[in-house]
Amino acid sequence: MSNYKNYKLVTLDQRFIAETIARTGSEQLLDKLTRSYVGLYDNQESWYLPLRANIGKNKPPGAFFETPFPTDNPHFKRPGIDFEKALFVPDEFIIPIRNTLPQEQAKLINEQSNIISDNFEQYVLKLENISKKSPSYRFSTVPLFPEGMEKIKHIISKEREELVEENDLQLINDLAKLKESAAALNTSVKETDAEKFSKLSSNQRQAILLELTSKQLHSYEHPSNKSQIESPDFEI
Repeated sequence: MSNYKNYKLVTLDQRFIAETIARTGSEQLLDKLTRSYVGLYDNQESWYLPLRANIGKNKPPGAFFETPFPTDNPHFKRPGIDFEKALFVPDEFIIPIRNTLPQEQAKLINEQSNIISDNFEQYVLKLENISKKSPSYRFSTVPLFPEGMEKIKHIISKEREELVEENDLQLINDLAKLKESAAALNTSVKETDAEKFSKLSSNQRQAILLELTSKQLHSYEHPSNKSQIESPDFEI
């Protein structure tokens, strides 16, 4: 999950739209002069996701994020953020604008910004695994920016590495607690038990540690039973 809590609202210098159309020949870019974009990442070259007043019903699943808000304006039938028309834009072409979105919509985007970025990242990864001849690929602007797609892959790879490190650290701590609890119960953790324990999920390990803590408290209250406690049994 990406930690980008404070999104920014911008519009784009039309030179970027014109230059990108000239570079790619693509007709998929949204060239409305007053289009607003949501920026979720850093201030360097980065992804900007267009706000739409009416997300089309034919949009592929996962290619947008709806941002509904109360309104009597029939133009805003299905407002949202369009991943399919996202652009990877250098900072020099970004024009910050004051956030005058409806309060409910602005609040939703701010509170859901991490979910929006996660969903967008999954959308980018999905594009890499579909046929380049499919409408979902051809009608998307994302493939026009391979360097931007590489940035998303780098972000996801880094997050996965951090998650693995976090899980490894948690396992080390849990194993230490397991051995401490076993020692307090006048027993030890067998190598086979430790191996089984390490293969359990974090929730399963926590349940076992809680059970051992309960046994430890019981042994303090009933010292005569302390020697009868055996090595913990792990159920996989």
